[in-house]
Order: sequence, then structure tokens, then C-alpha cells
Amino acid sequence: VLLNPNGKGKLSKRHAGFDDPDGKQVLVLAHEFKEAGYLPEAVMNFLINIGWHFGDDREIFTVQEAIERFDLKDVNPANSAYPIEKLDWLNGQYMQSSDADYLASLLQPILENAGYTVDSDRLKQVVPILQVRLKTLNDVIDMAGFFFDDWSNFTAPSEDILIQKKMDAEQTKTV
Repeated sequence: VLLNPNGKGKLSKRHAGFDDPDGKQVLVLAHEFKEAGYLPEAVMNFLINIGWHFGDDREIFTVQEAIERFDLKDVNPANSAYPIEKLDWLNGQYMQSSDADYLASLLQPILENAGYTVDSDRLKQVVPILQVRLKTLNDVIDMAGFFFDDWSNFTAPSEDILIQKKMDAEQTKTV
């Protein structure tokens, strides 16, 4: 039985996601994981890890590796709390190890749905910078949306805003 993340009460497969008492979103339905920006490989790895462990202190493995190693006697018969916080970590690990072109192909529609005009070549240049920082695909909007903004209406801030406290313009420029 899967328990809510706080360990109290069964996790219901019939109800949509909800926020736990700490404000963390708890995803339940398959489409919620996709909409939240999780990679299918990370979700599978996450779900396989609940109530069973791969062994050898490994937490990241393919479905095929799990199939080859799975033994029913290794399944923990006790109820397991749903460790949703681990999904962010796993998803980040999968994104870090993903091929940059593959990751760019997943990020492009997210940016476009947010209203950005995406230059594929620029996105491919940005992806290696993002890979180590993203926890979900949706994080790309806040982290890199500005790369695809229309800068034609950009107004530079005045110099006085840019100069750091207790510094003059030249010192700020040096820093």
C-alpha cells in the first residue's frame, strides 16, 4: 500500500494530485507527471523504487535492468510512504545525463506553449547550461525564457541602478 508522503492515509489512485501539508505538490495521475515536466524514464525509475530497491546502493537504473534484477522476495511487504521529493532529484539526474538534442526537443514545445519564439540553434546552445540546473522540464520557462524574449522593446536600466552601494561606476564595472 502506498501512503501519502506524510505516512498518514492511503494514496488514492482515484483522486487527482494535491498539495501536502508542507505545500509540496503530490502527483498521482499519469498525465499529471507529464504536465509537471517529468521525464517518463524518471517517473518509471521513481515508481519502481517504491517498496523495492535495486541493490548495490543504486537508485538510478533502466526498466530493463530492474526487470533482470527483480525478485519478489526483495519487495518490502510494509506500507511505503510516497517519497515525492525524490522524484525531483531523479528527474534532475535523468536530465543531466540526457542527450542535449533530445532534451532540446522536449523543452522547445514547453517554451513555445509559453509564448516564446524558439530558435532551435540557440536552444541547443542553452541546453548544456540548463541541464545541470533543471529539476523539471517546466523549469526552463523561468530559467531560460529570457533567451527567447523579444528584445526589440528592451530599455536598459539607468546607470544609477546598476552601480553597487559604496562603489562608483568604475568599481562596479570592474567587479
